[in-house]
Amino acid sequence: MNAKGQSTALRQLGIVARLRSGGQYGPEATGLDSRVSALAGLGAALALCSPFPTVRLLAEQAITAGATAEEVLGVLVAIAPTIGTARVVINTPTLALALGYDVDAALEATDYAAGE
Repeated sequence: MNAKGQSTALRQLGIVARLRSGGQYGPEATGLDSRVSALAGLGAALALCSPFPTVRLLAEQAITAGATAEEVLGVLVAIAPTIGTARVVINTPTLALALGYDVDAALEATDYAAGE
């Protein structure tokens, strides 16, 4: 689809008009429950390799909305084919830290187990 086709599709969906008019958009306008909306937002932030404070905030919002830690990690697994291996590798420690996982201790244990 070319740029003109994309613009037409967005217009038909009413997204452009909604943004221009200051109308409602975001989680409350999607029909998604707060848990799914928070997980989607986290996925978008991870796809953009957002900084730790952003990822932590969005992970906390997802958990507060009822998501489990496994579901939060599942977001990264779900978007992996779309964002690619490099971004998964970049995002893994950020998301682990956001969930309270001690990355340094895990890396030390791995070095010790490898005999280094």
